[in-house]
Amino acid sequence: IGNQAFFGCTRLASITIPNSVTSIGTSVFQGCSGLTTAVIGNNVGSIGNQVFHGNGSLASVTIGSSVTSIGNSAFQNCSTLTSITLPEGVISIGNDAFHGCTKLASINIPNSVTSIGTSAFRNSGITSIVFPENLTSIANNTFLGCTDLTTVTFPPNLLSIGSMAFANSGLTSVTIPNTVTTVGGNAFANSNLSSVVIGSGVTELNHFHFSGNANLISMEAVPENPVFSSIDGVLFNKDQTTLALFPPGKKGIYAIPDGTTSSEQMAFYGCSLTVVIIPNSVTSLGGNGIFGGCNSLTSIVSLNPVPPTVVGEPHGLNQSNVDVYVLPGSISAYEQAEWWRGSEWTNFKSISSAYQTLTFDSQGGSAVAPQDVIIFSKAESPANPTHPDFPFFAGWFRNADINISVPLPPIVEWDFDSDIVTGEITLYAKWSDVTSINSGVGSKGSPEARQLASSVQTYYDLKGTPLGTTKPTAPGVYLEKHGKHMRKIAVR
Repeated sequence: IGNQAFFGCTRLASITIPNSVTSIGTSVFQGCSGLTTAVIGNNVGSIGNQVFHGNGSLASVTIGSSVTSIGNSAFQNCSTLTSITLPEGVISIGNDAFHGCTKLASINIPNSVTSIGTSAFRNSGITSIVFPENLTSIANNTFLGCTDLTTVTFPPNLLSIGSMAFANSGLTSVTIPNTVTTVGGNAFANSNLSSVVIGSGVTELNHFHFSGNANLISMEAVPENPVFSSIDGVLFNKDQTTLALFPPGKKGIYAIPDGTTSSEQMAFYGCSLTVVIIPNSVTSLGGNGIFGGCNSLTSIVSLNPVPPTVVGEPHGLNQSNVDVYVLPGSISAYEQAEWWRGSEWTNFKSISSAYQTLTFDSQGGSAVAPQDVIIFSKAESPANPTHPDFPFFAGWFRNADINISVPLPPIVEWDFDSDIVTGEITLYAKWSDVTSINSGVGSKGSPEARQLASSVQTYYDLKGTPLGTTKPTAPGVYLEKHGKHMRKIAVR
């Protein structure tokens, strides 16, 4: 069948190619917008370039047993194609062969296939793929934009993964086989990865391979890898002196391990961290863009009195939103050092240590041990103390005395689930005669209890805002003040 033989035959609904046909030319059925089914005879050796290109109604194709190659763009933009079976014996799948086949959820690629072209399944509906055993390379853009693709099974002898091969895909995890020695730029960029395992053959990686993976929290290198290692899901060089790559989805506070001396370029680019703590051992950081795109970053803590060397400019980082904490006496050095002296750095502050002490004053109660907490981290809630004179422990407060001040000062109760330690802090215990935050006046009959019963109550929210003398009715926790005494109450 010659080139473009049925080109643009929009009313052609189905076609059966007999076994007597051995060759199909280029663009034979291209533009046949009404074509819904096609059967290709058993003596056709190859499906030419663009044979069914753009046939948006083509839902089913049967391919004969003698086909050995699928041409470039053979089924490109066949947007209703839901299934196709490639016979054993197919050796090659051309560039863009199934590009834009958005309803093609699965395809069985026989083990005879040794070559899959560039963008072969780009923007298709593929949900999973098992590669043929004899495939040694995955071409550029092969599964680019396959947002439904969540799992892949790599072949045993795979050597290379091309640029953007799985970019913008739905992959949630990937283990790069030990046989792979080359990974192209942006190979897994902007996907849905949460974890990556790097095999022993990969010796070169950078930010761009996994950029834009907002859920990526773990990057592990197998022990046999000669170049990379990992600590708590962060990629380092083999001797763990250079931080190579930080997972962009890992949130919160990160303290670079002691003993680290440097980082690669753009190691933290696009990170989701709020705080980075740089130890005294770090003497240099990767250049331009080291913290670029880290839009959640609020603080950098550097514990080296000598500013670490950073080549270039702090591109992609809003410096005016970031506080820089350094050791006492080091602010001047940082203000004069290259990169650190950028015109937008305005918030240099002094800090004595990466660890800050949270002290508990139980105000006559049983002792509670202090905690050394990494700055900007949350402390652990200790066991409640006890008091010989008060049966009820009402919580830990920033205020030393919230019982006798008139008018009532701002009251700040420490929330161990959300409050962070920003410096040396002392918390003070609050005690009450009341045995429960849901109970009425205590039954001990003490003078304090009688005073609670006889005085006028005033109510406040937990921030100390006066709410009047009428007990709140909205569900929540409030402060109830009786004379010089105060307690928590719960309204349910």
